Amino acid sequence: MANFYDLPPEVVLKNTKTKIYADGSSTTTYCNNYIFVDKNLEEYQQNQKILQLKRKWEKFEKSQQEEDVQTDMFEIIKKPAKVSKEERGERTDILKRAKDKVFDIAFSNEWAYFLTITFNGSEYDFSNADFVKKKLRRWLENQVKRKDMKYLLIPERHKNGGIHCHALINDCFDMVDSGTRLVTGYNKPVTLKTIEEKNLHVRNVVYNIPEWKYGFSTAIPVENNSAALAFYITKYITKGNNKIFGKYYWSSRNCNRDPQIIYSNTDFDSVSKLAITKPYTSNQYKYNTNVNIIPNFEEVSARFDNIADFLDYIYSDEYRKEYDDYFERSELNE
Repeated sequence: MANFYDLPPEVVLKNTKTKIYADGSSTTTYCNNYIFVDKNLEEYQQNQKILQLKRKWEKFEKSQQEEDVQTDMFEIIKKPAKVSKEERGERTDILKRAKDKVFDIAFSNEWAYFLTITFNGSEYDFSNADFVKKKLRRWLENQVKRKDMKYLLIPERHKNGGIHCHALINDCFDMVDSGTRLVTGYNKPVTLKTIEEKNLHVRNVVYNIPEWKYGFSTAIPVENNSAALAFYITKYITKGNNKIFGKYYWSSRNCNRDPQIIYSNTDFDSVSKLAITKPYTSNQYKYNTNVNIIPNFEEVSARFDNIADFLDYIYSDEYRKEYDDYFERSELNE
C-alpha cells in the first residue's frame, strides 16, 4: 500500500465537490486547485499513521518510552489526522462556511413554521448575550426533549442592542391564533379589526407559541420548499451579528446535518461559469446548481422583510422572468 504522503495531489485531493440533497437537487463547487479532502482518504491517512505507530510499538519493549507511544496512539485514534485548510489552500472564510452549513441543514430537513422569538425588554436584560443564551438554550433543550422539536436558529440584534431570534422548526407545538394575519402590502402582522376595516387581503395566519414565556413569538406556516427556506434564513448570517452566542447559528442534534457529498476532479476551464451567489464569484471558483431558485439569493431575499412575501414571490411569474433573465445574462457574459 502506498504511503499517503507519496500520493500525487490529484489522488489525495480533489478540485470538485458535489452536494446532493434529499430531493435530488445538487450544488457543485469547482476550484482551479486541488483543495478538497475526500473523507475516505482522510480515513486512509489516519490508518496509515496508526499502522506506523503499531510498527513503532512492536519495536519497543516495556520501557519508559512505552507511555509516550500509548499517548500518541490514543490521540490519533481519538481524533483523525487531517490536512489543515491552510495546508491544502481551502478558503477559511468563517462567515462563508457558516452560511454553507446553515444552507445544508435547512435544505436537508422538512420545516413547518418560520419562527421569530423575542425577549421582553421591560422584564429581562435582552441585550445581555450570556443571559439570553442561557434562557434560550434551556428552553430549546426542553422542547427537543419533550416534543422532539427540530430547529435551525439564528440570533440577531436590533439597533437598540436587544437580541431576537429567527428559526425554522418542525410541526411540534400546540399553536394558538395570535389574532393577527400577514396581509398583502404590509410587512408586519395586522390585527383582524384593521383587516376588516380596510378590507385587506389575508395571506397567512400568524400563530403564537404559549410555551415561550420570555417575550413575544410569531410562527408563520411555510410550504415545505426546503431550498427557498434555506436561501431565506441564510441571509440572517451577517458580519453585524458576529457570533452573538459564540456561533453564527444553533441547530438541534436531531436535524439531518449533511447532504451526500461526492468528490471528483474536473477540467476547471471547461466548466460553465454559473455563480450560485455573486459574492462567491472569482477566478478561482466556479459553481453550478440545479436548485430551482435565483442564484444571487442574498440580493433577492434582502428585498423582503418576511418569509411569506419571499415565498409568494418565488412562485410568481415575476420571479420566473427574473430567473430566466439571470441565466440569460450569465450565458452572454460567459
